[in-house]
Amino acid sequence: AESQIRETLFAVYCAHRNIVIIYPNSDTGSDVMIKAIEEMPDFIYKFKSLPYLQFLSLLKNSDVIVGNSSTGLYEAALFGIPAIDVGTRQENREHGRNVIHLPHSKEEIQASLEKILTLALISDKKPISTHFVSKVDGVKVIMDTLFETPINERLLQKRITY
Repeated sequence: AESQIRETLFAVYCAHRNIVIIYPNSDTGSDVMIKAIEEMPDFIYKFKSLPYLQFLSLLKNSDVIVGNSSTGLYEAALFGIPAIDVGTRQENREHGRNVIHLPHSKEEIQASLEKILTLALISDKKPISTHFVSKVDGVKVIMDTLFETPINERLLQKRITY
């Protein structure tokens, strides 16, 4: 986990942009991630958490989101924000066209960041329709899916990469 978070943080740092880091949840291995985050330079904004509306405002005004949070798959698409999903935690989850899945490789993350940030200079952010968001009767579809989905080990097993 330590080498993975360091690869990701270094790639983001090398983008030479305003960087905001939000601490991870308290999952196993988060202490290693927090240590790596705290070692980042002071000019990088670091938050242990943010109230949800402030978080959404920050996201809306971002050029890109990098990490392994489901925010990149769901909320970012609503604002038209590109997302670099690092690792396998979100693997096989439904997502919009805004998501690029990458391994923990600083070279691949840096290359994708460069492309995204170059395009951000010339494009307007527009919401990216996703299957689950674009349904006219989305609430009914979600509720039906929840009631029809069997609760089993596969559903309950969270995927982590460390």
